[in-house]
Amino acid sequence: MIPADDEISDRYWDPEWENRSYSKDPFPIVQGQDLNGGTVPNNDFRDGSESHYAFQNIVWDNNDKTVSLEVYTNAWAGEISENTTWEKDVFIYDDITIDMDVTLTIGSGVKVEFASGKKMTVNGRLVVQGTSTEPITLTSSSSNPSPGSWYGIVVEDGGEIELNHAKVEYA
Repeated sequence: MIPADDEISDRYWDPEWENRSYSKDPFPIVQGQDLNGGTVPNNDFRDGSESHYAFQNIVWDNNDKTVSLEVYTNAWAGEISENTTWEKDVFIYDDITIDMDVTLTIGSGVKVEFASGKKMTVNGRLVVQGTSTEPITLTSSSSNPSPGSWYGIVVEDGGEIELNHAKVEYA
């Protein structure tokens, strides 16, 4: 997580500070860095608990002096090494692997978006539990997706996959 300015972050949830404009840069650590494209900050909260978020499609408009970006609050990559359940939409910003003897369960209605060229490798078990009224979608995060936008799901020897009411598109 990009730590905010102490004055702001220490009072972030204070109602007095809600919807306030800040004269100081709330992200001094990234000041002066080129963030065009995307970034995945350190994923730890101050209390040491894990978060999963990423900024993507960051664009600075020098004429208007504005920044536009997509913020994903449930972003994942790397290895899943313990049983995990996703019950809200997910963004996969880099390749992701489900380790042996580990189950990833995706709950009904969840949309899983993959960054360009990224894949999921299943060495353990993937359970996709969509329903007829709340199917699961595994798709590209591209604003203009086409077939092959993301690599897909690779099930290795010993890996298992169970798909119920799932739509896999643009892989």
